[in-house]
Amino acid sequence: MTTRTRKKPVADVELDEAVQVLFGQLGYKPHREQAIIHSSDVPIKATSGGEQAGKSLCASKEFAIHALIDDPSAHPEHGTGYSDPLLCWLIGPDYKQTQRTFGYIVDDLRKLGLPVRASRRVDPGEIVVQFDGEDKPRIRVETKSGVDVRKLSMEAPHGIIVDEAGQCDLMIYERAQGRITPMNGWLMMIGTLEASVGWYPQVLQSWKIGHPDRRSFELPTPSNLSLFSKGIDDPRFKRLQETSSDEYFLQRIMGQVVPPRGLVFPEFRPDFHIQDTEWDSSEPLHIWLDPGHGRSN
Repeated sequence: MTTRTRKKPVADVELDEAVQVLFGQLGYKPHREQAIIHSSDVPIKATSGGEQAGKSLCASKEFAIHALIDDPSAHPEHGTGYSDPLLCWLIGPDYKQTQRTFGYIVDDLRKLGLPVRASRRVDPGEIVVQFDGEDKPRIRVETKSGVDVRKLSMEAPHGIIVDEAGQCDLMIYERAQGRITPMNGWLMMIGTLEASVGWYPQVLQSWKIGHPDRRSFELPTPSNLSLFSKGIDDPRFKRLQETSSDEYFLQRIMGQVVPPRGLVFPEFRPDFHIQDTEWDSSEPLHIWLDPGHGRSN
């Protein structure tokens, strides 16, 4: 396991030299928006991506950085082959949604010439890296389904990737946060926005700025230059934009949170506008109730 070194620019984004060496070994050339994600040192990340923007590919490389360069564990002896392995969970709303990230991780580990043993299926699936003569695996990756949240317990992973986070319940996110805490671990959530309301859009909005340990990112579809070689100027992308509704385009293609129509306060942000405060008995207390529907009587 190596350590991070000085940073060098990639597509005008600074990446650690060790990360660039690793990416070179994997044949991975991140586009600018992916490089922005990889350059961030925050342990908890949430990403909203457009369709075919490379979300799972990006998540698998975050795993590679943490498992092969950084050790976020509170127990540095883990992953040495003689103590507990570095454990990562891949969580999806169901097992099937972990398939792509699972496959990318297997491919990357094999490209590096590591002794990899991987299950054929992901329901559940397991990836193990273990060298001959060592007592225990160095790395273990397990898939988890959000269908039964109760099974997200027992062990404390060093890292968790949540695939299609927008389709997962809030409880999965809360459980994931709780499970990585003992190991001082990392969390990567990825997904295409399914709606403009709900816990995931709120997380994405509130993590844009102001948090030292968590941040949200956007991976718009045209940033994937292997798909659209000219980016936003690609004729196929222009045609997609012209034939899509504004809401669909911004949300599903550009990865942007679109405020629901009819909001009384369209700029409302829970992280900014809601806070704990002490009651001052000398000040009046105003309460408003919005039932959310009309009344017939």
